[in-house]
Amino acid sequence: MTAQAIIDVRRAFDVLTARDDIDPERLGFVGHSWGASLGAVLAAVDERPSSLVLIAPRPSWTGFLTDDPPLWVNAYHHRVGDEAWSTYLTAMAPLDATAEIDRVDARRLYLQYGTRDDVIPTHVARQLVNAAEGARVDWYPADHALSDAATADR
Repeated sequence: MTAQAIIDVRRAFDVLTARDDIDPERLGFVGHSWGASLGAVLAAVDERPSSLVLIAPRPSWTGFLTDDPPLWVNAYHHRVGDEAWSTYLTAMAPLDATAEIDRVDARRLYLQYGTRDDVIPTHVARQLVNAAEGARVDWYPADHALSDAATADR
């Protein structure tokens, strides 16, 4: 599903750039949470978006699933078994934002995070912030949905 979503966004860029009324130099991407993490991977494989706004992206989906996961993740792991779980994590690891971020010109990225986010805690967010050296990063006194100030800054 993640790989297909990236393909779908790239096809959307194809459609846009085929139009006479679209300036291909001004394509951008805005994503929130999982969509923002997807945007980091998109930036690594497609240079057409000149800017990408990543709102509260999780640096690593596989990290979330393995580093102190919530009970529902543990229940799913137990239900599918260790072998299938390991296979899934191996397949998903290349699609983690931090796995791809070194292939991105970080000057294209604008990261926005909330300091009161209970979905992406600050110490987790800093993993991607540190990996995306050169990106613009703004922190807001807000939860995962961020704030009107973040919206205005975008």
